[in-house]
Amino acid sequence: MDPVYAAYSAARWCARHGLCSAARLARGEKRVVFACDVSRAAKIGKGTVCPHRTLGVVIHPAAEIGENCRAGQNVAIGGHMGIDALPRLGDRAAVGGDALILKDGRGDS
Repeated sequence: MDPVYAAYSAARWCARHGLCSAARLARGEKRVVFACDVSRAAKIGKGTVCPHRTLGVVIHPAAEIGENCRAGQNVAIGGHMGIDALPRLGDRAAVGGDALILKDGRGDS
């Protein structure tokens, strides 16, 4: 299992079970160890990996990422002022390094 996904899953589990301090600690660990900000509130599907240990990756709390996706280094998946539609990536999506995803990647938004 991808170590960042494991830390994300642990933080999400802790938050769901009322262990907010532990969830914040897991988020801090991701920031320090992996230099990334992956919110526990984001919906990230199983099997999603971030090569390079998500170096520089930022994922918005309202972002939705399908199963078996891949995100490169320095990727930002999140909203921007003035853009209401937050990102939703389908299953098996691949996002290359240095990409900035600000809204839904599908053509129907």
